[in-house]
Amino acid sequence: MEARDLRAKARELLQGKWGRVYLIAVICALPTLVFQIAAAVYLYLSGITYNINNYQTVINYYTSYQYVVYNLIGIFGMMMSGFFAIALTAAYLKITNNEKPEMSEFPQLVKRGGESGIYMLVMGFKIFFWTLLFIIPGIIKAIAYAMGIYIKTENKKISISEALKQSQDMMRGNKGRFVYLCLTFLGWFIVAGLAAGVISGIIGIFASGASLFITPVLSAAASTVVSIYLGVTTALFYKDLKGRPMAGTNTQMNNE
Repeated sequence: MEARDLRAKARELLQGKWGRVYLIAVICALPTLVFQIAAAVYLYLSGITYNINNYQTVINYYTSYQYVVYNLIGIFGMMMSGFFAIALTAAYLKITNNEKPEMSEFPQLVKRGGESGIYMLVMGFKIFFWTLLFIIPGIIKAIAYAMGIYIKTENKKISISEALKQSQDMMRGNKGRFVYLCLTFLGWFIVAGLAAGVISGIIGIFASGASLFITPVLSAAASTVVSIYLGVTTALFYKDLKGRPMAGTNTQMNNE
């Protein structure tokens, strides 16, 4: 299936299911958002500021320990989302079967948080290791591992290393297609970010300082819509690859 076909299929399958999957996505993103807001509050209370017309104050701002702590809190929040990766991926896979994600199933999926968190940590470590060798191998590995979370979500019993290996096998000869598919969503993410920035900027005019806290909320709300669209489209890409012979073999992907 071509990128445009996958996107069209994703939009079709999401009809009537946006509310349910958005709620699940928000719950999964909530810990990350909480830490982002906490980071913004910390930076605001630290009192550190800069004058855009004064180069030295800008340098001092972005090299200050307060700004470093602000970023560390945000990064920790992003890491928290890894514990919900399987729960969210399961919702995307459910939609590819033209089924609504059931909230009654969500608690059971959240119980796989430890498994999900370890998977994301191991994958992140492997990508980081390859990035230390050189940036390009790290990027290639990140692409090669892209299907691993879908494989692990569908196959609770297989090991993390096996899920990553199967993902590499699946993506052999398909990396370019996947990169192109992801790039077709870049414009949507830019539009979502700009819209959130404009709205928070307008609010900031009437409520000074409010944009510091509102911006991460609006950005998360807007980007979540695009992320769901991308997630379901990627799940369809995974299903498409799953039914194809893997490059260099005469067999199909078997995840049963």
